Parts: sequence; C-alpha cells; structure tokens
Amino acid sequence: MASPTVAPGRRRWSLRFWSRLWLWFQTSLSAKMTAIVIVGIVSLVALFAYLGSAALNESIQRLLEDRVVVAQATARHIDYALDNINFELTRAADHPELADPARRDAALKEAYDQLSFFGSQVFIVDRAGAVVAAYPPITTTLSLADSESLQAVLHGQAFAISRVAHPLGAAIQSPLAVAPLRDASSQVVGALGVSIDLNSPRLRLFTDSVGLGGSGYMDLVDSNGVILASTLPGRVGEPSDHDKTLVKMIQTHQPVVSQCHDCHAVSASTTPSPQVMAFAPLDRAPWGIMVRQDEEEVMATARDLQLRIFTLGAIALLGALLLVYLTTRSVIAPVQALTSAARRIAGGDLQTPIHEYGKDEIGVLARAFDTMRSQLQASVNEIQTWNRELDARVQERTAALTAAQREAQQSRDHLQTIIDSLSDELLVIDLEHRVTRVNATVQQHHPTSQALIGANCCSVAHGAVPCQPPQCDCPLAHVAQTGKPFRVTHQHVDTTDGSTRYLEVTASPLRDSEGRVSQIVELWRDVTEEKEMQEMILQRNRELSAVNALARVVGQSIKIDECLDLALTEVRRITRMDVGSIFLLEGDERALRLRTYYGISAQGAEATGRLGLTDT
Repeated sequence: MASPTVAPGRRRWSLRFWSRLWLWFQTSLSAKMTAIVIVGIVSLVALFAYLGSAALNESIQRLLEDRVVVAQATARHIDYALDNINFELTRAADHPELADPARRDAALKEAYDQLSFFGSQVFIVDRAGAVVAAYPPITTTLSLADSESLQAVLHGQAFAISRVAHPLGAAIQSPLAVAPLRDASSQVVGALGVSIDLNSPRLRLFTDSVGLGGSGYMDLVDSNGVILASTLPGRVGEPSDHDKTLVKMIQTHQPVVSQCHDCHAVSASTTPSPQVMAFAPLDRAPWGIMVRQDEEEVMATARDLQLRIFTLGAIALLGALLLVYLTTRSVIAPVQALTSAARRIAGGDLQTPIHEYGKDEIGVLARAFDTMRSQLQASVNEIQTWNRELDARVQERTAALTAAQREAQQSRDHLQTIIDSLSDELLVIDLEHRVTRVNATVQQHHPTSQALIGANCCSVAHGAVPCQPPQCDCPLAHVAQTGKPFRVTHQHVDTTDGSTRYLEVTASPLRDSEGRVSQIVELWRDVTEEKEMQEMILQRNRELSAVNALARVVGQSIKIDECLDLALTEVRRITRMDVGSIFLLEGDERALRLRTYYGISAQGAEATGRLGLTDT
C-alpha cells in the first residue's frame, strides 16, 4: 500500500504560513507578550488542574474508604451481637436438666425465655444430628447431621454458627447457633441450638444512622452468597448478584471496595446503574457485610468539586486572555505610535511633535522622545554650519584611523602568529597519576597520543620512570598536599628522538564541588633554549670575570712576573682549572717563552706550549 503524499502546492502554502507566523512572532511585541502571558497562565492552570485532580482523587479515595469503614463498623456490631448469643447460649447449655429426657421440656422452655431475644426457636439435637426437642415444638422430623457447625460442636468446639441458613420447621429458614450439651461426666451428649432471627426488630443488626443516603443499603451474606439480613427486607433470602465474588471475599477474609452495577433492575429495558460496593467480613461467623450505594450519590461531592475546579480553571483562562487583550491594547498602541515617531525622526522629520501619553512610563518615554527631537533639531542646525570644517577634519581623521587600523591589524596578525607558534604542552592528571586529557602539542610530541589517555604521566614524560630529584621533582605530590600551584623545571628525554629537553612544569589544582583537589593541570613549557642560553651566558660571564681579573691584576703591579702570577691565579680561581701556564712572545724572533705555570712541571708546560703553538 502506497504511503499518502502531500501536494507540493499545499506543502509550500503550509511552509509559507508557518514562516510568516514565526516572523510575526519575532517582530511583534504583542505576539511575544501574548505568548508569554498565555504560556504562564496555561502553566498555572495546568498546575492548578493537576493539584485539583490530586485532591479530587484523594477525596474519591476517602469516600470509598468511608464505605469500607461503614461495612467494618456494622460487621463489628454484628460480631458483638453474636458474642452475646455465644454467652447466653453457652450459659443456657450448662443447665443440667437439658441432658435429662424426663425434665428437658421445662428446661428447654426456660432456655427459650433466655434466648428469645436473639431467636425464634430453641432446640436440642442428639449426637446423631436429629432434633429431639424444640420450643416452640416442631411437628416434623428434622435432622441436622449435615450441618458443619453442629459437627464441630459435637466434636468438642465450645460454640459454632452455621455457615448458611437451615430450615427449621415448615416455613422457618435461618442461621443456627449451637453449643454442646454435656452429661454429669462432662461427655458431649448433644447440642443446644437457637434459630437466630437476624431480621428481628429487637436484635437491630443494622443501625439507622448508617450514612448511606437515599440509594444505599446493606446486606448480611452467608458463605453461599445468600442474603441473611438486609436493610431492604425484600432482599432477605435471595441470592446476591455477586455471590461467587462474595464467597471468595469471605474465604480470603479481606475488606474490599470496588465499583459495580445494580443487576436488580426493575425491568429489562432499565439500564443498570453504576454502584459502589464495599465488603467487610465478620470475625465470629463465616459471613460478610456488603454495603452498596449508587456511584452518583457517593461521588456527588467529588463531582461537584471537579466541576468547580474546571469552572474556575476556565474562568481563570478566559480572564488571562482578557488581561492579555487589554494589556496589549494599552501598551502596544502607544509603543507603535512611538515607533512611528522614531521612524519619522530617523527619516529627518524633526518638525512634527510627539503626542502626550499621560504620566506613566509610556508618557515619560514620549516626552523623552520629544525632548530628543527638539535637541536633534537644534543640533542639526548647528551641525550644518560646521559641515565644511568637519568634512576636512573627517578626512584627516579617516586617514589617521586607516593608518591606525592597518597598524592594529598588523599587531593582531603578529599576535596571532605568536599564539599559533606556542609549543606549550598541557596535561590533566588525576590523583593516581593517570592522564585524563592532553592538548595538540602533546600529540605532536608523542605520535602515540591515542594511548596516552589513561596512562601514567611518567610514561608521557620520561618513559614510565618516576620523577627522580634533582632532575625531576614531581609537582603532583606538592599540589595534592598543599592545594596550591607549584612550578618546577624538569629534565625530560624526548620519546621520539631521545634528545634531552628542559621543561618548565606549572602544576595547578582542579577542585571538586566540596573544595577538594580532584585533578591537577600541568602546563609544560620547553625551556631548553633558555637553559642553553643561561649556560652560554654563565660561560661568557666566567670569561668576562677572567678578563676583569686580569685587568685588575695588571692595574695592581707593574712587575710583569707578579702580574702574570696573579693573572694565572685569578684565571684558575674563576675557571676552576687544575692546570695552567702563561707564555709570552719575546725578542725579534717572537719566540714563545714560559713565564709562569701551575699544576704542571716546567717541562710539561714547555711541551704543552710548543704543541699549542704548532696547532695554532
């Protein structure tokens, strides 16, 4: 399938539109002010919306948690009622006559009087699970052998409540609470039970002030999902529309809140309304409390808050746009008028006055422009009288300026040449003596500079041999210890040709954010020529010192031998020679004659003098 293409004419029109829009934004103050204000307001509105959404979500979460709190509070209330049933039933089961078949009817009636507040019928079950007696009496034979709660009590449990409702009699179906009956030897011979009437007005499982509004209701659900009691009496005995989910929540024994739909619609054409469902399990029985309420009623406060947030944001945005419009109208129009006046002044119109714009900053600027116009007009009149004189001066100064510019350009060129000819080497070294960075001069002196990064600085300077005083005093240790710059002269062997170089090394510290020395910058300057020049100067100084000494000796004595002896002594002292001799050319033959010597015999001095004369 071919990819869609854009027509060339449409592409050109789009590019032209965006280029004009960008040009307008760059050249229009109103566009810039509008963009800046809109971006600022939109950012503030976005931040306000974000904070409002966060507050809204927190409010919704609290509303959902409130439903769980209501369910948990009701569950604790029902647990309290079941604890009372446990106490009263266990106390009634301790009556010894209930285990005696001859006297149990009267005892059973007495137990009914104690337990009638909680239930509608009291009964006795033998170990086989058959109901052997009941009050009010039961006309049919009834067995509860399949009841888990009864089996638990018969096997030693002190109290139990059935997981589900059981039929007891012709039209009675309710949960059962049972406690063991014991004989004189404390053996379990049966159980005393009561059919709990959960919907009795006297029991009041659900308090009136549950805070569920007009659409909320609560159900007490057993482990099969059947509704045992409800704030809506018509729901009692019906299976819940979420029976499987409720069974799992009862088994996991965890409170839950979620959103669901009301599946008990009045008719098939009625759309199920969204609801909020909260569940809390009971501790004393395998049941649970389910709280349900229309989502619209639960979220009414949050929805109202959301509407207020968005309304306020829209009002703020519209107010910002109105403010931008009014600001641009009140500022841009005078600025445009001043721009037009400035263009007239730039075009030479110095006669038209500038309009007044009040006492604000724009008015001050307008008066300053008008003052400038008046002064310019006076200056132009004055300048016109000086044109001829100024033209001559301008020509002279132009010529001088041209010469100065030429000289300055030559100076700049010369300075650039000096800078380009610098041969200083720069290295950045860490505290472990590893090179982290070098400059181009280092690369020129070391062709294998690719391998220098990460190498030890000694391998760059003098072939991996550490700095050894006095030729090489390592500056890194001084800078690392003192934290101050350090300068020293090194004697390095060039790795390319093996020649010896004298380098002036200036080391300066680089510090981290905490002020500690982290790296060191070394600047190497080749001072070999300067070193050689110093040696040559020292040699010339020694020679001059010898000449000066000779002149001083000659000036001290008129005797030639004394002068020659003192001269040889001074030359030896200055030049630190171990052997020396002086010969003079005497006579018409200009023969070489030994006059004085030191550190050598006369014969040796004569031989040396003749040899020197022959070489000359």
